[in-house]
Amino acid sequence: MRVPLAVRAGMPTVRMGRIEVPPPSRGRAIALSLAAGCVLATGPVWAQSVRLNPAATVRVTATNNAGLGPKDQAKSDVIFDVAPTLGISITGANYSLEGSVGLEAVAYAGNEQSSDLFPRARLALRSNPIERLFFLDASVDATTTSSDPFAARIDADAPFAQQAITQYATRVSPYIQANLQPKLRFVARSDNEWVQRRNGSRTTSLSDQDARFQRSVVRLAHDPVPMGFVVEATADETRYPDRPDAGLSLDAARIGVNYLLDAQLLVGLIAGRERSAFSFTDKSDPIRGMSLRWTPTERTTVSMLGERRFFGNGWDVAFSHRSPFLAISGALRRQPVIDASSLGISPAGSDLAALLDSIFTTRIPNEADRARAVQDYLLRNNLPSKLPEAVEVFAGGARLNESGSVTLALMGTRQLVSFTLFGQRDTNLNRVDQPILVVSADEVRQYGGSALYSRQLTSQRSIEAALTGVATDGLGLRAGDYTRDWSLHLSVTEALTPRTNVVFGFRRQLILSNAVPPTQETRVFSGVAHRF
Repeated sequence: MRVPLAVRAGMPTVRMGRIEVPPPSRGRAIALSLAAGCVLATGPVWAQSVRLNPAATVRVTATNNAGLGPKDQAKSDVIFDVAPTLGISITGANYSLEGSVGLEAVAYAGNEQSSDLFPRARLALRSNPIERLFFLDASVDATTTSSDPFAARIDADAPFAQQAITQYATRVSPYIQANLQPKLRFVARSDNEWVQRRNGSRTTSLSDQDARFQRSVVRLAHDPVPMGFVVEATADETRYPDRPDAGLSLDAARIGVNYLLDAQLLVGLIAGRERSAFSFTDKSDPIRGMSLRWTPTERTTVSMLGERRFFGNGWDVAFSHRSPFLAISGALRRQPVIDASSLGISPAGSDLAALLDSIFTTRIPNEADRARAVQDYLLRNNLPSKLPEAVEVFAGGARLNESGSVTLALMGTRQLVSFTLFGQRDTNLNRVDQPILVVSADEVRQYGGSALYSRQLTSQRSIEAALTGVATDGLGLRAGDYTRDWSLHLSVTEALTPRTNVVFGFRRQLILSNAVPPTQETRVFSGVAHRF
């Protein structure tokens, strides 16, 4: 059995899985990576800006439970990790390529797990081949996540346990966007994503499979002056090649009328019709709804969308506020899904890098420069780019996803404080007029939060502390199952030079559960991160 290890020596990383012969969907990711390599090879000739940022991390970890196994089967080990990476930023007249590529070599001194080599990469291409008309966005990435919400959670400090799976995703989004008149806009967009999941000795057939997501939209919108309108047709489809019965298809047509009550408040009414096909049913139902957008200041936004649909009430509420020292974000959603991560629908939780990006917006207006500043701040202070979030449930069928989260980040001259709370409930997707279409054992509720504190003691030294708690409860057929996951992280980071950091840290994780064997782990680690 091969189990990869997540490590972070003061530097946020993107996790990947082991190198294997690429099947078709992963081949697309590799093809785009090779295309990016061609861009690098020829970039200096035609690119306006090329920045390559090589870096490497080395880390040694001593743990009393190398595989996060049951307490009575825990085995100690010393783990060595070397991870070279190359940050890429290429900008041309009508395109940009941002991201990183690298490798991660993991070795277990006591052979409690198999040593291995893992690629890691995240590349995003944004282009405008026909100026102000045709656009093309694309990305490839591979991340490691858990296949079981009841098992020990995986994060940047914890090893990849047996339930870990590696998710490879390739996204391509061509679209047309045009201003037909000063107040009249037209958009035609197709978002396509190919996902493949592999690895993990405890993964199920539901999590270890390919998926295809497609979302198409055609929209004609007139700005409110003070009245406006939106005419929109959408088509969402999710398919598993090996399970044609497990898909979800949603086709809808909507007409919306908006009215600008004042310069900050926009309200609207929505009417339409929707065809939904899932669980061997295919029906058409009306859509009725309301929308609201309130911008009391240029830095504060509240948006609300509520609709009556085939599954009952659906909503999408978002709140954001930023200042040079504070960022707050919140979201509340109720919607049908198959995979929560498909096409940008993230599990409930938050992104620390995104909050820092909001705080830096006033100081660093340029998007690319701001992204580099965020990564530099995370590196110097040994902070994770992602905060705790719900584990995605791989049910292999349509689900009703109800989620909410709120996160706050407060930055001072020498310190950063962050709090996050999240909750997510996944149940079987049923119709209002047919309440029991399917029964499965994949209904679950997750809720939790974290507190993070970082302080710059001197110009070279900082301390970091984080406390995380997550509760998982089974619903439906799994009612009574539970898991409680607690973890504490402490570390000290020392800047030896402007480009070299050393980190020393401690982590304790405790799992209480009747759904999986209880476990606990203590680890100490030391690492070096250097940017060339």
